[in-house]
Amino acid sequence: MHPAYAAALTALAIASTAGATFVVELQVIPGAAPSEPTFLNAPVGDADYFYTGARKNADIWIHDRETGQRIGTFLNLPNAATAAEDGLLSMAFHPDFATNGLFYTYVYRNSERLLRITEHRRSTTDPLVADPSYSRQIYQMPNSNSHNGGWLDFSPVDGYLYFTTGDGGANQRQNNGLPSQDLFDPHGKLHRVDVSGDDFPADDDFNFGVPADNPFAAGGGLPEVYAYGLRHPWRGSFDRANGDLYLGDVGGVQFEEVNRVPAGEAGLNFGWRVFEGLDPTTIGSNDPIPPNVTDPFYSYPHAGGAAITGGHVYRGTEHPEMQGTYFHADYIKSTIGSFDVTTGVPTEIKDRTAQMFGSGGERITAIGADGLGELYMLSFFSQDIYRITSFVPPPIDGDYNQDGVVDLSDYTVWRDAVGQPAGTLPNDPDGGVIGEDQYQTWIANFGTDATPVPEPATLGWLAVLAVSAVHGHRQR
Repeated sequence: MHPAYAAALTALAIASTAGATFVVELQVIPGAAPSEPTFLNAPVGDADYFYTGARKNADIWIHDRETGQRIGTFLNLPNAATAAEDGLLSMAFHPDFATNGLFYTYVYRNSERLLRITEHRRSTTDPLVADPSYSRQIYQMPNSNSHNGGWLDFSPVDGYLYFTTGDGGANQRQNNGLPSQDLFDPHGKLHRVDVSGDDFPADDDFNFGVPADNPFAAGGGLPEVYAYGLRHPWRGSFDRANGDLYLGDVGGVQFEEVNRVPAGEAGLNFGWRVFEGLDPTTIGSNDPIPPNVTDPFYSYPHAGGAAITGGHVYRGTEHPEMQGTYFHADYIKSTIGSFDVTTGVPTEIKDRTAQMFGSGGERITAIGADGLGELYMLSFFSQDIYRITSFVPPPIDGDYNQDGVVDLSDYTVWRDAVGQPAGTLPNDPDGGVIGEDQYQTWIANFGTDATPVPEPATLGWLAVLAVSAVHGHRQR
């Protein structure tokens, strides 16, 4: 594991109180994100800056981590966007960025119908800008401006570059989604490459090495493919605690997915287009059923329209109660959800939308982490940057779900616990078998709200949003 990640994990071990019940609130920096933002990232360990990217203008902005405000333009690439899904899609920092200054961009230009991953370098004279004279193409593949995938980053465990590609989408008409199961087609895959090598010296389009333990390095598929069976993996992230990779995969008509690639597990097949969520698809009903399909780590119904924005596991130190919590969003439904990954299965599944935005919602295109592991969300329309924060509510008698409010949700928790022994419910002053006494406590305290109304934030943050509400549960 790279030293920067090892240092971060030491801090986590000291600060972690994973499993504590918490309420999420937001700090908002109005208008601080670029137009049509697609990512927020930072070199691991960087306590000074984070970076955001604009899809259409192909700008990479550098921000002061303390205030969130833009310092300047780190790099502007040639205008990349001519349609709805192309442009600058992602950025990743080399694990040794602090010393070598290398970083990588993922761009799809509809004008040339090519997806390109390119190596860039920070200026040697000014660390706040990139060197516009240097670039080296790592990888390219053809696509048709639909389901481009568009995520890349380095593993904290093996140091290799991982990136996703979509299935090519509706442009393939009756073949829509078929390439995801074709191991010799680069579409619908998770790829893994070594940017320090070059196993294709005669080909200027491919400048990478193939890790020897890639599942098809010796044959049977494209050597750079690491996992497959994906539809449109929009945003991924590595868990900094263990190197597990989480990919949000946008569904077709049935389910949205979060797929997990445990560190070191190569060759997983996530089933598209034969499976969506846990169910067979209608579009792939005539396809051969692949063996050994890996179920999604988490899924929820697509009903009514949905488009998941994959998120991050919280591994910062400022809010230890959030340790191990994975946050994700849905662009179409304008919702925010979370679940805990600590046990290896999703637990504490919650809809956080009302906590964060009250009765409204927000079109979130990316969830990112700064160098110290604190999490942020980027808004497509308002161009706001939201920093995710939390607090542990004080105990209130009758607050049986520990969300800081005594409301109808607590009645449901009480009802499901009736007849169980003393100690089953938190915030229960009555003791004894769960029953009428606990119900009367709930009645007596109904409406009590311990959620504080936040004051305007200091340290340069311009505003704070915090609205507490009932926790809901996403369907599996």
